[in-house]
Amino acid sequence: MNRKILHNLLRLSTASFLLLFMGNIQAQSVEIFSNPSSSQNIVTGNSNYHVGEVIYLDGEIGATNFLTAAAAINHIEISVNTPGAPTSFGNFAIYIKEVPAATTTFAAGVYNKTGYTPVYSGTIDLTAAGWFNIELTTSFTRTAGNNLQIMFERLDGVIRTAPVAYDASVGNANSTTAVATRRYNGTTAPVVGTTSLTSTSAFRPAIRLAHVNATDAAVSDFVLPASSCFNTTQNIGVVISNAGTSTTIAAGAASIFFSITGANTYAATLTNTTAIAPGGTETVNFSAVLSNIGTNSIFSKVTFAGDASPTNDTLRSAVSTAATTSTFPASEGFENNPLDYFQYLKTFSGNQAWILNTGKIKNVNFTDSLAPHSGNKFYIFDSYNVQNSDAILYSNCFTFPPAAPGSTYNVLFWMSHDTSYTAAPNTLLDSMYLVVTTDKGVTWTRIAGFQRNDPAYLLPGWRQETVDLAAYAGQTLQIGFEGVSKYGNLFGIDDININASSPLPVSLLSFSGERVGASNLLSWATASEINNTGFELQRSADGTNFSKLS
Repeated sequence: MNRKILHNLLRLSTASFLLLFMGNIQAQSVEIFSNPSSSQNIVTGNSNYHVGEVIYLDGEIGATNFLTAAAAINHIEISVNTPGAPTSFGNFAIYIKEVPAATTTFAAGVYNKTGYTPVYSGTIDLTAAGWFNIELTTSFTRTAGNNLQIMFERLDGVIRTAPVAYDASVGNANSTTAVATRRYNGTTAPVVGTTSLTSTSAFRPAIRLAHVNATDAAVSDFVLPASSCFNTTQNIGVVISNAGTSTTIAAGAASIFFSITGANTYAATLTNTTAIAPGGTETVNFSAVLSNIGTNSIFSKVTFAGDASPTNDTLRSAVSTAATTSTFPASEGFENNPLDYFQYLKTFSGNQAWILNTGKIKNVNFTDSLAPHSGNKFYIFDSYNVQNSDAILYSNCFTFPPAAPGSTYNVLFWMSHDTSYTAAPNTLLDSMYLVVTTDKGVTWTRIAGFQRNDPAYLLPGWRQETVDLAAYAGQTLQIGFEGVSKYGNLFGIDDININASSPLPVSLLSFSGERVGASNLLSWATASEINNTGFELQRSADGTNFSKLS
């Protein structure tokens, strides 16, 4: 992949910047994931044999992390984007060494193990997408100020019928195009001192470096309902994980505090109900009332006797209770803060690619800038920089009136189109679906689909689309725009209008007036009247301003 990545996102966990002590034991965890992408050529390669060297910077690792034997790196995680076949990799090894801070990039070089410490040798089995943990056989202690150089080596000679795709950390914290890796992928076994590592690239493996303790309970995640107009008690799950290497968390031994503040308030403490073995998890459910409209901050902390890693004991997040709208039309132009209706994001897979953009936007593969359809802001789905993303931008709740003859229920919106990235191999084009949910975000249904690419738009431009929603008359629903990235180019959404109108309750057949003596006689007839309580007569002298007569 030779696309120029235009944005830089360096994600380090909070623990990356902390060095906390409990006795003589320390715990740290660092995630390095700059400019997310993916590649088949890293970690294990796509041929019979693979050798790859990668540089991670001192600033990315955290200057105070992994500096003592008690805090040495003893676990490395790699991120599998798409599993391949076969899934097992034998003769796999990892080596680490330090290089000076000035050494940040590679030129082509020779396969050489001088100065490296072997930290792992064995077999790995990559059966599923996600982070894969490798427990090192030898810990590695680093020196502050130095960068780390890591070598991944696979010498099993097995050809990959379906190569694994790994999440890639493109470039480094200094530059999005930094040549931070060099490698060999080939059908011939590499020879130390002879084989050249001639394939240089900015695509590094996304990585987590960690020191793991024997006893360590952690709050690792929340199980949250999608933001919606809650009218019943919602369960929020707190995922407790045993991040230790040997101590089992007995049933009832971990105390979990959970609280909600903001639009709603709640606080309670529970314990784990089952024993959690090292590497295992349990979801502890709290019944939390989320009825008030607004944003809720949530917090959880786990307490476990002997826990040597306080840095992963707490976790914070947020969940929102959405408003309900029953007055139409409802319009969203993305100009107001907070937004009027479309306030929420959800990721089905990959990374979130919806971004609220201000002003014009252009990249090197756009023939011209794309400006908002109106105003100064619009939402973009950034397929250009985020590969394999399936995510939605979605709304508050809308309650549609019951169906009646002549009613109209639809959504109108403007979507941008262009013709970039349409030739092979870019044949799977970026798409956008109009989706709805009637069960508060549990399930989403695709109603209509639209492609970014359109031959009519040699320059990026806008087209209005209309989707009929008559099937949802009388229901409460949320509306979303689901973007599906095929790593093509960005597209925009702007000026959304939700319409739900019923016809007038009275169908008028005739209306007449005649002079009868000193009075006027007004007569009218109706074809139908639905829930009509009467009529009001008004008069006007100018045809504009009316006053009540009777």
